[in-house]
Amino acid sequence: MQQARFICERHRQWLLADVNRAALHWRSWIDLALAENSGISSKARLLRAGCAWDLAGELLQKNVPCNKSALEWYTLSCMQLVRLLLAEGRDDVAGNIAEVSTAKLATLAANPHYQSGAVFCLKAIQLQQAASHASASLH
Repeated sequence: MQQARFICERHRQWLLADVNRAALHWRSWIDLALAENSGISSKARLLRAGCAWDLAGELLQKNVPCNKSALEWYTLSCMQLVRLLLAEGRDDVAGNIAEVSTAKLATLAANPHYQSGAVFCLKAIQLQQAASHASASLH
C-alpha cells in the first residue's frame, strides 16, 4: 500500500525546508478544505485536503511541530480528505487513504512518544470509517 502524493517533490522539499512555512501552508490548505458553502469548488477543496494530508504526513514523520500537533494535523487532514472523497463517490480512493493513515498511526501507537495520541487518532479515523459504511448501507 503506497501513500498517495498530492505535492510534487520540489514543492515538498521547499515546504519542509522551513517548518513555519510548512505550518502556514498546512493551515491554509486545511482551512480551504474545511470551508463549506464558501464558493470554493469541491474539486479545489479536495485538492487542498489532499495537500494538507500529504504535508501533515511528512511533518508527522519529522515530529514537527510536536508529536501531539502533528498527530492532530494528520488525523484532521485524513478525515476531511476521506469525507470529501466519499462525497465525490471515490470510495476506493477514500478507503486507500484511510488504510494508509490507519497503518501509519498503528505503527506510531507502538512508539511510547506517540502511543496515547496515536491510539486516539486511530480510533477517530476508524469511527469515521464505520459511520461512512453505516451511512452507505442505509442508502
